[in-house]
Amino acid sequence: MGRRCLSNKTIFRRLRRIEEKLAPNQENDIVVVWSFGPEDEPHGKYGYRKLHVYTGLKEACTEEEELRYIKQAYEDIPLESRKSVAY
Repeated sequence: MGRRCLSNKTIFRRLRRIEEKLAPNQENDIVVVWSFGPEDEPHGKYGYRKLHVYTGLKEACTEEEELRYIKQAYEDIPLESRKSVAY
């Protein structure tokens, strides 16, 4: 059985294709939002902050975003539980 030798150009082209498939697309970054962490990190009025997963960028949420997240968290609480707790 003979061995097939690949040229450097072919190897680099294949590597580039693999990198394109595996490398994150910076335009479609994933953003994680949370409301806890050290005070020296950027955070909004109510403590919410965003982490861009692929770039590692940390930024504060705007007050409008924070209010939207707080409202969504409240709406996710089952109605029965909301009625039994004084807010």
